[in-house]
Amino acid sequence: MATSFALDSSLLSKLDDRKRRNQPRWDADIIHPDDAGDFFSCDYLSLSRHPHLRQKFLGTLASEPRLLGSTGSRALTGSTTSHIGLEKYLAEELGVEKTMVYVSGYTANITFFGESAHVVVDEAHSIGLYGPGGKGLVRAWGLEKRVHTVMMTFTKTLNFTGGVITMNSTVYEYLSNHSVPWMFTSAPAHVDMIGMKFCFDVLKSPEADRLRETVMDLSHFFMSHFAQSTRDIPKSVLSLLNSETKNLNSRGLISPIFAIFSPDVVALQNHLNKKGYAARALAPPAVPRGKERLRIVIHAGNSQEQIKSLVEALREWALAQDSNVFKQDGALRSKL
Repeated sequence: MATSFALDSSLLSKLDDRKRRNQPRWDADIIHPDDAGDFFSCDYLSLSRHPHLRQKFLGTLASEPRLLGSTGSRALTGSTTSHIGLEKYLAEELGVEKTMVYVSGYTANITFFGESAHVVVDEAHSIGLYGPGGKGLVRAWGLEKRVHTVMMTFTKTLNFTGGVITMNSTVYEYLSNHSVPWMFTSAPAHVDMIGMKFCFDVLKSPEADRLRETVMDLSHFFMSHFAQSTRDIPKSVLSLLNSETKNLNSRGLISPIFAIFSPDVVALQNHLNKKGYAARALAPPAVPRGKERLRIVIHAGNSQEQIKSLVEALREWALAQDSNVFKQDGALRSKL
């Protein structure tokens, strides 16, 4: 018989409490397939699904003299030619004095905010999607000389790992001497440095420009098709959060991230999982009560047919929740 520990009892109690509150419980060892289409990852440009990029990246790795670990923290032996070279390259490309590379965007955030009280721009989701060469909104709007500090991550559109902070020389020198991750966490591996530069270079390619246009076109298609297909469904059952501001801006931008509201978002998640979607519910306390949602992401690798199938799955679930809507369904379908 397994020994029962006080820690286990406490943790199980917390997990049971989540279940009672109908909050989603993540099973970290279960892989949910995305056979029906990828609508939930942060791989906005679908770079992970381009086989020719794999071969090109492997060729780049083969020519590098260093490959594995960095051998230490940046304060010790981890500031190699690979790390310093990438930071100089990114600074030149982004038009800033300095950049500082970290193992993740989260680490970059806690590093800066742990030492500073300052307004910064978070471009975690916009780098790669907007601006010339996918260099972000700050550069798209010509504000790089007016914005002091920008946080970016390589884990979203660039589909890799790592984070970077753009800054001036004073901030760089300060963080080099006071940043806890800089001093006590091993620097990113050489393969990470190679991968970050490789992915950043991909963003500047004509192919990436085409993929960005595809994401925007498909995002418009999803929004219009969802609105048309759910116009008879009460917003209390299923709706698009913030739809009134989704595309109302003077620069004609649209985000590929859509928040779908449902009061029983866990049941909606389970419905989509059964249909082959890797859906994940966001419920309190992750989001405010009354704002429960699924986060749906449109990718360059999606098709209009996949989007139609996803919207149909959402509609099917909503109709099952509201009998009055179900009665109207037959009449509406003949008009769609």
